[in-house]
Amino acid sequence: MQPKPESFSTSYAESFKDQQIVNAYRYRPPYPDEVFTILAGLITEEPRTVLDVGTGSGDLARRLVDIVERVDAVDPSAHMIAQGKRLPNGNHPHLHWICGRVEEVPLAPPYALITAGSSIHWTAWRWRSPTHTGRSTRWTLQEKERNPTKRPSSRS
Repeated sequence: MQPKPESFSTSYAESFKDQQIVNAYRYRPPYPDEVFTILAGLITEEPRTVLDVGTGSGDLARRLVDIVERVDAVDPSAHMIAQGKRLPNGNHPHLHWICGRVEEVPLAPPYALITAGSSIHWTAWRWRSPTHTGRSTRWTLQEKERNPTKRPSSRS
């Protein structure tokens, strides 16, 4: 395994706990609807549970709660989680916010799907193994590569 680049250090990740960074998140382009169609198609096993690693304000988690039994949304920033709770679906009964580093918090596997927006590089690289989630987990790491010039399609 390659060593983790210095630019992915936890010191940079700590900046996402800053309230100014949290406030700026609203300017990030949203995920296109197609992302959720693809993710929904990957959830084929029971129980229909999702682990969203480095959820931030829950851009993925808050949209997935309508199609699964539970989403465990993990983020080390209490400010990000507080913001997510104020956004649409942020108080959905299927959404469980967990404040802490995914490597350290108690989890409730198995997960049918594991997502990570642009956060997977902040985790401890050795943590990312199926032994933490159970044998039936499908591994999907959805990188948050967004095209700021492309607007999401609208569905009726």
